[in-house]
Amino acid sequence: MASAEVDKKVAGGFAHSGAFALIDSKRRIRGVYDGMEKSEVDRLIQELPILLKEEQEEQKVATR
Repeated sequence: MASAEVDKKVAGGFAHSGAFALIDSKRRIRGVYDGMEKSEVDRLIQELPILLKEEQEEQKVATR
C-alpha cells in the first residue's frame, strides 16, 4: 500500500508516499494510514496498542 520510487531530485534519492501500514505478526494488514494527516497518525497511535495487546494475548495462549 505504500510506494517508493527512485527520484534523484529529492533528498535521499527516493520519493515515497506518506502511507503507513500496520501489519500483524501473521502478515495481515490491520490498517493503512496517511502519515501526512494528523487525524490518521492519531488513529495509528490509538490502534497500535490494541494490536500489541492482541499479539501479547495470542502469545500467552500459544505457550499454554
